[in-house]
Amino acid sequence: MGTHFTLPKGVAPCDGDAALCALLEPIRARYDLPSFAAAIVTIGERADVCTRICAVGYRQRGAAKPAVTVNDRWHIGSNTKAMTATVAARLVERGLLSWDTRVSACFPKFACHAAASSITLRQLLTHQSGLAANLSVAQTARARASQSELRQQRRQLVARLLSSPPSESPGTYSNLGFVVAAAMLEEVANCSFRELLQRELFAPLGVQSAGFGQSNTAGRADQPVGHGADGAPALGAGADNVPLLDPAGRVHLTLADWGRFVGEHMLGRRARSDLLPASTFVFLHGECSDRGSGSGWIPLTREWAGGLALTHSGSNTLNYAVVWMAPERGVAFLVCTNQANEQTAKACDEVVVALLDLWKSNSDEHNDKNNKKQNRTTTTTTPSSEASQPCEINITTGGCLTKDLPLLQPVWIGSLVA
Repeated sequence: MGTHFTLPKGVAPCDGDAALCALLEPIRARYDLPSFAAAIVTIGERADVCTRICAVGYRQRGAAKPAVTVNDRWHIGSNTKAMTATVAARLVERGLLSWDTRVSACFPKFACHAAASSITLRQLLTHQSGLAANLSVAQTARARASQSELRQQRRQLVARLLSSPPSESPGTYSNLGFVVAAAMLEEVANCSFRELLQRELFAPLGVQSAGFGQSNTAGRADQPVGHGADGAPALGAGADNVPLLDPAGRVHLTLADWGRFVGEHMLGRRARSDLLPASTFVFLHGECSDRGSGSGWIPLTREWAGGLALTHSGSNTLNYAVVWMAPERGVAFLVCTNQANEQTAKACDEVVVALLDLWKSNSDEHNDKNNKKQNRTTTTTTPSSEASQPCEINITTGGCLTKDLPLLQPVWIGSLVA
């Protein structure tokens, strides 16, 4: 990984895992996207995470533009929500608040409408609060013009939201819910959300590449540049949502660092994480609820995943990122691209299918070798019932994640619109 090379003439430059690059480039070209980056994340027998990464294409559409690399930082949009929820869980475990703490309890001096008085942290993180999906045009304009610190901006937003009844029904996807949740965390911890994310998540995981907003410097293609639906690059300053919305979807980072976070969630379910107890990871993933949503995750059932599959996607209308995780198999697939249009989700679906096929093929080969080794070592002895058995991975073509059927059933993309 990390060796830069170029495929035959007429094909975009690629960096990283050659096998992954060979899968991604034809899909990138077919959908005419500037670039793709993808990773296969697996967990080992010990508390370690292995990530295969590749990147194909260009940071900016056009001739003679810089190529993407495996060390580039990608905007992951609403996949930030799972990070916000993980930080919340850390503070809940510490006793600073509970899942059922009401917003009004964290801000007792704010005037509160009766219909908003019962909104809890749990409801905010599972889209059950009834808060609006996004800021209004007027609220966005105020946020862009504001000179106040982000923590104060969030407090002001909470005051406005608590003063009136929720505008939507429970179950409405709400970016504002995560902003309000972050304001609660800031209040009980007495520090900013960005400080919390660094202290409670990034530092313990060794994540060093993370930042907020567009990853490229304004006017330069020094990182992947976001592109709109028409293919035009957004090079100007502020090519993202307002910083007030950090907790809902403004993180950028390398795929290796995103893989560390996703891998920690797989390890955590097996009680191999120092961040949180296994039961808390299960709670965050939401499969034991009837809400249809975890906290930054969508729990689904997929045969290829051995049962539970967790997914989420994110877009700021200029970039797109999606994750699929199979906790029982110990594998996850991450895909990013720096253009968002009506075909982007479908293109990323095809990438995930290709990654899944490659992982299955490699897993089958590994199992075949284990079977042959076991047969050789047990020709003259009777295997013990406690002997280690090879892991059986059975991915059929009858599930929803196949080349013949759509990978994604309708799920929340969580696009943030400025």
